[in-house]
Amino acid sequence: MHARITPGGLAIISILAACLVALLLRGQSDIPVSGVPAAGSLDLAPGEIHQITIDVGAVTPKLRLRAQSTGSATFTIGEEQQTCQADECLLIFNPVTSETTVVVMISAETATSITDIGVSLVHYRLNTTLGDFTPDQWGIILALLVGAIAINTLFTAYQRAMQWLICLLTIAFLLANDAVFTISLVAYLSIIFLLRNLVTPARNGYLISALLTTSIAFLLLFKYANQVVWEIFANPGGLNLLMPVGISYFVIRILDTQLRWYRREATDITFREFLLFIIFPGTLIAGPIEDIRHFYSNRIARLTSNDFAYGLARILVGIFKKIVIADAFLLTFLQGTRSINFFGQPLSVAADTLATLPMTAQGPEIFIFAFVGLTYAYVDFSAYSDMAIGVSRLFGYRIRENFNFPLLAPNLREYWKRWHISLSDWSFRNIYFPALIKSQSSYLPLYLTMLTIGMWHAFSLSWFTWALHHATGMSLVGACQKHFKISALWLTLLRPVRTALTLVYVSLGFIFVYFSDYGIAVTLYWRYLQWLFSWAGLS
Repeated sequence: MHARITPGGLAIISILAACLVALLLRGQSDIPVSGVPAAGSLDLAPGEIHQITIDVGAVTPKLRLRAQSTGSATFTIGEEQQTCQADECLLIFNPVTSETTVVVMISAETATSITDIGVSLVHYRLNTTLGDFTPDQWGIILALLVGAIAINTLFTAYQRAMQWLICLLTIAFLLANDAVFTISLVAYLSIIFLLRNLVTPARNGYLISALLTTSIAFLLLFKYANQVVWEIFANPGGLNLLMPVGISYFVIRILDTQLRWYRREATDITFREFLLFIIFPGTLIAGPIEDIRHFYSNRIARLTSNDFAYGLARILVGIFKKIVIADAFLLTFLQGTRSINFFGQPLSVAADTLATLPMTAQGPEIFIFAFVGLTYAYVDFSAYSDMAIGVSRLFGYRIRENFNFPLLAPNLREYWKRWHISLSDWSFRNIYFPALIKSQSSYLPLYLTMLTIGMWHAFSLSWFTWALHHATGMSLVGACQKHFKISALWLTLLRPVRTALTLVYVSLGFIFVYFSDYGIAVTLYWRYLQWLFSWAGLS
């Protein structure tokens, strides 16, 4: 009997192929460099200094500069200096700036000829938006928390007034950080709310398709737009960084509500309630992702001392995890300032080192980096979720949990039931199951779902490959569960081994999360794989 691809399955394959083609066409071209002679070679005498200019156009987290050198030369960007003494120069700089150009000074220590100069962006950071906050900004956040307690204490009996006040304070906060984005968001929310009653299954699907497409376009505009739009957010280390991060969560809440309106759910929600749900302070930056029904069904009518205690406790737990565990401990490994004893050998791994010379990275170094990086990402993100849940409770809302000890999951499918629970639940509910019905395949919808999650994070080859990595892993787990029946006793006895293998697989994919420079990510990925196979005696 020949396998048959249904029209739904063919559509899913077409979507996957189209995304891959778009990513390949998008590419990761080098950044324009001026100040290099047409011949492409700089011949410098000892002590001679030459200046080149790099057109970055927007905020630049890191620059990876490569060149060929016959002698010794020092490259200087701002206060950073790095020396190139090898034939192949690979240097990582950290020139975070709001300027559109970066000036590189090349000083020849010996007679040298420098050729094939090229620069590419390396998008990775060793901290998050919360880590960028200044003491003044943390003071603003503390004031908002105090204001939340005061609002809920004084206006408990006036829910409408309290909700409007929270909306106005949040809009004022957003306006102070980015007026263009805030005005666009509120205007768009008003329009789609007015159209909510027109979105019904009885009508043709053009309107809902148009609204969903427009919402996705809103995401693309403010998250992946051209450099002109990115100039709006050119404020590294400041609160404007909230917008590129938070826009994904704004849009997914909008999409979820539109789909519910299409199914004739939540149609009795007022504009006040809709606006508060979308811009709610507790989930403003990075979730958790709520649905509008759950959000209001778990509203607390009157806060008690237990609610205040719980909210403050969760905030303190999140702050401790972020400052002490994530930044003061785990981050030091990624920065290379702390070493790990690996089978009696002290290893110190720095992300900059791996990014500069990925071809020379050793398997144990990549393993430690990937595992520590995954742990750091979990602690850091779950710390924010703790704080979000705590802040939301002080505002009078019970927000769902977003993590359930995912690093203890015995297989990859279980891992995705525990990691970023709100996003995975939403994706499987709105993408996997409808695609499963359409395609009649258990594998294609899985790839489509993981691809959606990956592209939601960032439209890049690294996240596309990360999606394929996880979808393939879950497909293998599903096939093993289907064809190999293992007793509950053996599953329990082997749980530590299964958990360890799951962590290794997830950490392998984490390399693509950390490095958007696809060449670096692929090199480290394959070297990690080769080391795993050799360590297991399979190569």
